[in-house]
Amino acid sequence: MTENAVGDLWLIQPDTRVNESIICDNKDPKSIYNGKESAYLMGFEMHLRATNISKYAKGRAPSARYAHQATSISKGRYLVISGGRNNAMFKTLGNIAMNDINLFNTQSFEWETLAMYGHLPLSRWNHSVLGLEDGERLMIFGGLNMTAYMSSSSLYVFELGEYAVENFQAKAKFQVSELQNKARAIQGGSIPQ
Repeated sequence: MTENAVGDLWLIQPDTRVNESIICDNKDPKSIYNGKESAYLMGFEMHLRATNISKYAKGRAPSARYAHQATSISKGRYLVISGGRNNAMFKTLGNIAMNDINLFNTQSFEWETLAMYGHLPLSRWNHSVLGLEDGERLMIFGGLNMTAYMSSSSLYVFELGEYAVENFQAKAKFQVSELQNKARAIQGGSIPQ
């Protein structure tokens, strides 16, 4: 079996028309009610509808991949796609694991690739990604790449949104200030501010 990645984006939703008829029609023999006034939903099979929405998406879509992870953040406004693998990349890059984070805005149908700063995690697939409740942070852990299994104790948290930019700028200003102070100390205080 050849594992090929396809760069399609699929929207998977419950097929409410079919599901409602199964649940609500108490005269239908296939219904979970089947003539009863009430019933438990145990054993209920959810019917899903899949729609390829790739052709409606704007912006540069991420590279094709599989074994990636996806989650939503900001109350469903963004779909986050993280990592994964693409075997076709090996010929040009010498690696099949991906190390990017892409956002799909579900309201504007537009792709964005995040620029990452700081200590970056290794490329990986079959990992876990979680959107934290505040909608402004993303957690990544576990998985594997071509050389190692990732320890689940290695946890990466990415700050997203305006807070992340402000926090990054504040950290950068502080580090520049610290380097200037060290340079002044080395040169006897002759570095201008």
